[in-house]
Parts: sequence; C-alpha cells; structure tokens
Amino acid sequence: MSGPGFDPALAEAIARRVVELLRSKGGNESAARLVDAATLARELGVEREWIYAHAEQLGAVRLGGPHGRLRFDRREVAQRLGGANPTTWRPPRRAPRRHQTTARTRARIVRD
Repeated sequence: MSGPGFDPALAEAIARRVVELLRSKGGNESAARLVDAATLARELGVEREWIYAHAEQLGAVRLGGPHGRLRFDRREVAQRLGGANPTTWRPPRRAPRRHQTTARTRARIVRD
C-alpha cells in the first residue's frame, strides 16, 4: 500500500496493536505464531542473516506494506523445512533462467 496519506509507521502500529489484542483475548493462534527474524534465528539455531537470506523460502510475511517488517509463521517455517536441519537446508533447485540477448549486450566497443 502506498499513496497520499499512507503512513507506514501508522500501519505498523495498527498491526502490532491487532496482534496484542488477539494475544490478550486468546484469539487467533496464527497471530501468536508470527515471530521476527531474530526470534526465529534463535529457535532454529542459525544466524539472523541466514533467516533474511532465506526469507522467501521460509514464507516470510511483510507487515506494513512493501517495506514493512518481516514476520515468520512458526508452523509455516516448520512445514517448509520439513524437519530438515536449518543449517544444511537448501531451497529446491529451480531451472536456470534464460538470459535474453539485447542490442546492448551484443554491441562491441570499437577503438581506434
């Protein structure tokens, strides 16, 4: 979300408050399962940088828009890791991307 009047700090504050309310009322368990990268790193026994490097594969959720803070659902992470050791886990291999040849990449520099 973005545009006139959008305040990322306000969106983050609202998200935090919603999580607080859900936790205090014993409501939605999925909100209580959302943890930050540092917490997840401690629980998995890896560095926080490893968590950020594998955020997409771990199912990270952004709170507060495209530049919002990352949060991780513990159950989603466990499912995606499939019981694997996080220090040796690697995401599934994808087929290599084919690079398009453009006029720019074909151009040669001719020097006198």
